[in-house]
Amino acid sequence: MKTPSLPAPSPQPRRQFLRQTALGVAATVAFPAALRSAAARRDRPNLLFLWTDQQRADTLACYGNSRVQAPNLNALAAQATVFDRAYVAQPVCTPSRSAVMTGLWPHQSGCTGNNIALRSDTRCFPELLRDRADYATGYIGKWHLGDEAFAQHGFSEWASTEDGYSAGFSAGRDRETRSAYHHWLIGHGHKPDKRGSFSRDYACRVPVEFGKPAFQGERACAFLDQHRNEPFVLHVNYLEPHTPYRSPLGDLHPPEALAIDPSFAKDDDPEHIPLRYRLRQGPPGDNEAKLREIRTQYLGNVACVDRSIGRILARLGQHGLA
Repeated sequence: MKTPSLPAPSPQPRRQFLRQTALGVAATVAFPAALRSAAARRDRPNLLFLWTDQQRADTLACYGNSRVQAPNLNALAAQATVFDRAYVAQPVCTPSRSAVMTGLWPHQSGCTGNNIALRSDTRCFPELLRDRADYATGYIGKWHLGDEAFAQHGFSEWASTEDGYSAGFSAGRDRETRSAYHHWLIGHGHKPDKRGSFSRDYACRVPVEFGKPAFQGERACAFLDQHRNEPFVLHVNYLEPHTPYRSPLGDLHPPEALAIDPSFAKDDDPEHIPLRYRLRQGPPGDNEAKLREIRTQYLGNVACVDRSIGRILARLGQHGLA
């Protein structure tokens, strides 16, 4: 779809804009969003943000790829505004997330690189809502803005998925605290594989029903069940299809059926291959096979996310909130 013509942008500062309205739709590849209003809630809209991490544009039918098995994301795009051009304040994870959450440039928030904590006095979206006292607020998944396992910045309900950031916890935080996903796996009989916690590689190798997207779908549905009769803001932030390139659905897309990037270097002359690619490629003759395997695993994780999102969208439908 082509983006409809839009009015000229308002000259007001972005933080002022966020304070004045809770309405907005951002449907980009990295951070797709769904928004609906419910008349029974005094015209206060529910906001559901669905984020993926490192998802390429060419993994969705709306951008020309109908081979990837992502029916729920494709259905969402079919009834949404799809942007031909999308820009971020900074391409790295922490700065980009900080900009989306606060309305500030990274150099204003201080989050100019990865693993820099967002200051406690820097307000995020839920804290900027004019009628925030009326909203239930939840955050599920990757945060990457400091104190990963702890509720903060206006979110009353918090379900983290990422461990391994405890060295950067704020003073006074218990560094033995583990993510909600960690405890969920323990409850299902799993045993940590890495110094008392579960590695990302472990989470990508378990059956799909025990992966992070499945956990996030379950928690999101529980949030919707609990708050279906009140306005809510819910963020569901997936790590996938971010590395590691391993997926329980890695066999959904046959490697031989996947197109190879036009940028893939097939020329054996090193002078014609950028140094970065030369350093990262394996033995001669093995590169294309490795690339195809990475793609099958990567697209498998897109499919894992798609199933989780499908579950969330179905629950919205069951509650008449779709």
